[in-house]
Amino acid sequence: MLQVRGQQVPQTKLCNKGTKCTAIGIHSHKLNQEEKILWALETFDKVSNAEFVFDLRCTRFGGHLFNLREKGYVIETISGDAHGEFYYKLIARPNDTQLALL
Repeated sequence: MLQVRGQQVPQTKLCNKGTKCTAIGIHSHKLNQEEKILWALETFDKVSNAEFVFDLRCTRFGGHLFNLREKGYVIETISGDAHGEFYYKLIARPNDTQLALL
């Protein structure tokens, strides 16, 4: 069971009939790594690179952040105090009409 700051990471989501889904009726799918990263960014104010690696088990989170940014998510990278420590903060989603200011 994956947990971040004591909160259990969801493992499944209800299907919204994506282009690859052919199942009929109400059902769910496992969350992929990009969806887990997005969950963490939406749930917490800031998420550290260590939380992505150790708590979410996403060692290549940078590629997923890149993809989310390409989809229109505004994600700020914040340098931490320790060497190699970074935090990521979700500023806006693709459909937001107004950007959240820092």
